[in-house]
Amino acid sequence: MSDQTTATDDKTTWRDKTLKAAGYGYLVGDAAFAASGLIKGKSGRDILAAGAIWGAGGVGAAIYGNPDTEKQLEILAHKLERHLVKRGVKVTDTERNSTELLRGKNGLGAKLDRFMHEHPTELLNAAYGIGAAGLLWDGMKNLADKKVTAGMGALVLAGALSGLLIKEDPDARSKVDQSSIVSRVVGYIKEKPMRLSGAFYWANNGLGIINTLADKKAFGDKPRAGMKAHWFSFLMVSAYIVSNGLLMLSPRNQITGKGFADNDMAKLEH
Repeated sequence: MSDQTTATDDKTTWRDKTLKAAGYGYLVGDAAFAASGLIKGKSGRDILAAGAIWGAGGVGAAIYGNPDTEKQLEILAHKLERHLVKRGVKVTDTERNSTELLRGKNGLGAKLDRFMHEHPTELLNAAYGIGAAGLLWDGMKNLADKKVTAGMGALVLAGALSGLLIKEDPDARSKVDQSSIVSRVVGYIKEKPMRLSGAFYWANNGLGIINTLADKKAFGDKPRAGMKAHWFSFLMVSAYIVSNGLLMLSPRNQITGKGFADNDMAKLEH
């Protein structure tokens, strides 16, 4: 069999790019959050640090979210190779080089690239969890003055842990006890764990609004380089509201097979 060039049926819609779009939105929100902390000076160092860390997660989702068909095929081909090797099948370099899905893609850089494309939601939530833990810690140390900061850290940390720890099961809703509301809710969440992550992040937007109003009151007459903290806080909340909604529509597992054509599967079989 010859190794044909992939030619997929373009059946993808905007719903198949929600994680990538969310990543770009988060980058805007994270940059605005960090900027508001920078303008606040010493009292905003925790916010500046959290925004910078969260930005790394946004970059991961924007760059590696919703991998295209060719990248999904490459990831599946290497998974298949590992499975065959575990079953005792010897895969020679000659056989590996006979297909472009495996040829020259066993280096550290290629392996890291596949890992990133396979786990962009985990990258996003891990970064948000680390940044949120810092906010929560700083807020708890200065709880009298930073209740909102502590609350933001707690909600974002809960959302991050939900996305990292809940295993996705696309068939979860078909397995639940339809007579139990709790069982139906659990099934709904397990079908797409990002729904719960997005819900916690959305709840955090309420505290974000409170934080914006507090910034306006505390720093509204103290611009820095002609800019005011609440300008960026407002932009942060607006960007996060949109991005959280997009995240809730995104599957945790990014290897979906969406848009695969017959010759794509033939390429994988080869």
